[in-house]
Amino acid sequence: MGTTKVLAFKTRKQQQAAKKRGQIDGYFGKVTAGRPAGKKTVPKISLDGDLPMNKKKNAVIKSAKKTSYVNWAVPENFNLLRYYVLAHLKKAEASDDDNENSALTITNGAFPALIPRTTLNRHALRFQAIAKEKKIPIEHLTMQMIFPKSRGGGEGLLQDADVELLSNTIIYRDEANNGMSRNEAISLVMELSQTTNRTAAEGHYDYLVRKDRLKGVKNSGRTVKAQATTSKRGQITVEQQLRWHTTAQEALDFQRRVNKPTNKYLELEDHFFGNLDETCLMANADGTVRVIGSASKKKTEKNTDDSRASITSLRIGLASGAQGPFTFLAKGVRVDRKSISTLLKEQCPKGSQVIMSPSAYMTDDTWLKLVPGFAKGIRELEVVKDHPDWWLTLTCDGFSSHTIDTANEIFAQHKIAIIKEEGDASQVNQSYDQQVAKKDKSFMRMKIHCSNRGAAKVLQYEASNRKHTSNLNK
Repeated sequence: MGTTKVLAFKTRKQQQAAKKRGQIDGYFGKVTAGRPAGKKTVPKISLDGDLPMNKKKNAVIKSAKKTSYVNWAVPENFNLLRYYVLAHLKKAEASDDDNENSALTITNGAFPALIPRTTLNRHALRFQAIAKEKKIPIEHLTMQMIFPKSRGGGEGLLQDADVELLSNTIIYRDEANNGMSRNEAISLVMELSQTTNRTAAEGHYDYLVRKDRLKGVKNSGRTVKAQATTSKRGQITVEQQLRWHTTAQEALDFQRRVNKPTNKYLELEDHFFGNLDETCLMANADGTVRVIGSASKKKTEKNTDDSRASITSLRIGLASGAQGPFTFLAKGVRVDRKSISTLLKEQCPKGSQVIMSPSAYMTDDTWLKLVPGFAKGIRELEVVKDHPDWWLTLTCDGFSSHTIDTANEIFAQHKIAIIKEEGDASQVNQSYDQQVAKKDKSFMRMKIHCSNRGAAKVLQYEASNRKHTSNLNK
C-alpha cells in the first residue's frame, strides 16, 4: 500500500477552497511558507487522487508586470516631458474630441517610457498654472520652476555639496567615538536644507541611503551596533604612544647595558622581557550571549545569572612564550582545601599561589602579599634561573596597586624591573588584553559556572590548558 502524500497549497485561499469541496487535503494540507513566487502554479485539486493518468499540466498565472516610475525632475527626462506636454496642449487645442490615443510612447535611445494621458493632463495643468503665475510662455519654463526644491525636485532637499558635508560629518563623528544616531542625521538634514518638515527630511535621508550616496559611510548610512567605551580609552594619541615606546626602549637598553656578556644576552633577550596583568573572571556571562537555539522555540533565553561567584587571575608571560606563575585571588580568609595545594605544586608553574582577599579583587594589601612569592617564581623560570644576575623587565597597566614602592623594592631585590603603562591605554599597549584575556574569560567563566567542585576544579582546568593558551607576543 502506497504512502498518501499530503497536498501543499501555495496560498491559504486554495486551502479554503479545498475545504469547501469537502476534500480531506484541505484540512490536513500545508500552506507553503513565505511569499508566493512571481509565477504562481495552481496545484491540481481532484477527488480522483494523484494518479498518473489524471495528471495534467498545471495552470500558470502570469504575474503582473512591475510598474516603473520615471523621475521627471532630472534634465534629460524633463526636456522630454516638456516636449510632449507642449504637443499634448497643441493637440488638445486642435481637437478637444480626439480620444484615439490614450498614451504617447517616448523613446530616447535606451530609455523607453510610457506617459499615460492622466500623467500628461496633470503635468499640462501644472505647466499652465506656473506659466500664468510667472507670466512667461510654457516653452520657457525651467525644471526648477516646475519641480522646486520644496517639492523634492532636482536632487532633493540636499545638493551634492550638502550631501558630502553630511557624509563627512558622520565620518568625523564616528572617528571621534561619538557616532551619530539616525535621528541626529535626520536633524542635520533638516538644518542643511533649512526645512521644518521632518517627514521630508527622513524620506530624503532614506533616499540617500538607498542610492548609496553617503560615500565613506559604513553600510551606506544604515545604523550599526556600537560598543560602549569611555572618552579616556578613545584618546590614544601619537604622543602617548611615543612616550610608551620610549619607556620600553629605555628598559631594553638598560638590560643590554648591564646584562653581560652582551652577545649571549641578545640571544636570550626574549626570556627577560614580559607582561603581567590580572583579570576578574565572573561566573555569569556579561554582554551579548550567543547560543544555538531551537527552531520551535520563539524566544531564546539562557540562565547566566544564577551564580555571581568570581575570582581574579594574575598571569605573566614572556616574549619567548614561557608561562610564568599563576596567582588566583579568591574571596575568603584562608585556604582549607588540600587539593588546591596539591594542584599548585604538581601541575602549576613554580611560584603559583592562591591569595585570599575579602572581595577577590586586587588591592594594595593583596598586591604586597603576593609579590614575594610571585617574584621568586619568576626567577625560577627556565633560562631565567640560569642567569640570576641578569635583570628582567615586566610591563603592567596603570592600576594604582602596581606602583607601590614597597612592592617595587621587592621586585628590585630579585632583579625585576617594573615599567607601567599610562592609564586607559592597556587595550593598545598590553599584549595580554589582545587575545589571552579574552580566551581566559571565555573558558574560565564556563568552568566556574558549570563546576560544583569549587576553586580546585578551576585551578585544574587552568593548569591543564596552559600549554594550549595563546602565548604573549613580544
